Amino acid sequence: MPRFESHRFGDRACAAIGLMSAAALLGCSASDASAPQVAAKVNKEEITVYEIDYALSQRRSSRHAEPQPAAAKDALERLIDLELAMQKAQEIKLDHDPRVAQTVGAATREIVARAYADKLGESVPKPSADEVRSYYAGHPELFAERRLYTLHDFVVDVPADQITELRASLEAARSADDFAQSLGAARRRFVATLSVQAAEQLPLDLLPEVARLRDGQSLWLPAAKGAHVVFLVASQTEPLGLAQASGSIELFLLNERRRERVESHLRALRQSARIEYLGSYAESASRPNGSLAAMPLAHAEKLQTQGVK
Repeated sequence: MPRFESHRFGDRACAAIGLMSAAALLGCSASDASAPQVAAKVNKEEITVYEIDYALSQRRSSRHAEPQPAAAKDALERLIDLELAMQKAQEIKLDHDPRVAQTVGAATREIVARAYADKLGESVPKPSADEVRSYYAGHPELFAERRLYTLHDFVVDVPADQITELRASLEAARSADDFAQSLGAARRRFVATLSVQAAEQLPLDLLPEVARLRDGQSLWLPAAKGAHVVFLVASQTEPLGLAQASGSIELFLLNERRRERVESHLRALRQSARIEYLGSYAESASRPNGSLAAMPLAHAEKLQTQGVK
């Protein structure tokens, strides 16, 4: 998976944009009658408890969270740093820079669009107990026959005219080690990874194919450049009962309904809107576009990445 790095000030600028956008959406200001408690003043600007709570909410995924008072103090210090940086940026008119204005506009658009998606999802009914049982019964590879897979992945850099030769060496290999040796003998460039993954950690579209494999068998997957080969080194059964899985299934089905609701509304919005493609984008008018329909809901969690415990 690629790693993305950013400059430290860039992180703070993005956080500041998020906080400003959230405050704008909530309509909070220090002059409101219901203004929250002020936690600190930075020159003439105030930092409120609401802002600290928002910053803390972004850390909920941390398994080793600090004690609440320490975490709140740390969040406040970070907000002070952000406020100081923003004040200095405004002093030198950086907030008028076209690139900054474009970034703020893009962040605001995405936040408001996500809020619309969440709003649409609020009225979606929860799946019934019968629907949960049906999903459980229809996906034994995830539940009743769930397995832990030890997988040996090979991503091979091979020209298109040598694919047939590579397939032949795969068919002749009796194990992942045999395949690795054949790749080395042919002086092919490849990356090999050994991992242990539970059924729910695999992509849902790939899981049925992996579930059909017996220990020692391999799977050939299409790749943009070369080939991707997966060997099932070993596996062990660790089933999940209906009671264990019900909560995750319900959440997954609910999020799927929310996604479908958003897609349905977007189709209706596109039909009623006047959309004109110009310039080099005119040819894209006949092709489907990814937009809010492809954007996950703010609180959505995919079953295959959630990890049922």
